[in-house]
Amino acid sequence: MSGDATVARLFEATRDGLAGLWESDPPAGTSAEDRAAAVGILEDYASALSSLPDGMDSETVFPAVETVVRRLNAVNEDAGGALVETEEREILATFITAAAKAKGLDPGEYEGGDPTLAVREW
Repeated sequence: MSGDATVARLFEATRDGLAGLWESDPPAGTSAEDRAAAVGILEDYASALSSLPDGMDSETVFPAVETVVRRLNAVNEDAGGALVETEEREILATFITAAAKAKGLDPGEYEGGDPTLAVREW
């Protein structure tokens, strides 16, 4: 499977997983708009990764990781820090890392194998 197909599959699974989680237990103090903004940010990230050729190095892929995490930081802050709880954090970090890995990022180059840790506030 190509990196683009993997990224698309991971995005769909993440989007659906978050939708199910938020439908059954929406984070208190957040709005449907907050949740939609987060999904839109993830979709933008998947598109940004898909614009990169497969087999890129971590240095080339990491700026997309940094951008998606900073944008999620902002939407979470706007939602009073309530949008990204423990379960969401695990879903988001797993998606962001796996999608970046599909395009060539080596998670082993980052603390705990998680490239989101350097910039995330959630």
